[in-house]
Amino acid sequence: MTDSDPYSQALQYLEEHHIVPLFHNLTANIVYHQPADPVQYIIDEIEKLVDSGGVFKGDEGEIHPIKK
Repeated sequence: MTDSDPYSQALQYLEEHHIVPLFHNLTANIVYHQPADPVQYIIDEIEKLVDSGGVFKGDEGEIHPIKK
């Protein structure tokens, strides 16, 4: 695969913006908490992170900032 490959570009974008660990974290919390409305739970959690200028831990414990 080359850098011009759409799949590679998509993966690079997801990595640069820490999307995969964010959704992994959200998914794990959904399974743990089992909210009645999982979509609203995701919205609420992301809003909390953004409003607090928060960070979240990735799969390997790395810290990722949330930016507005």
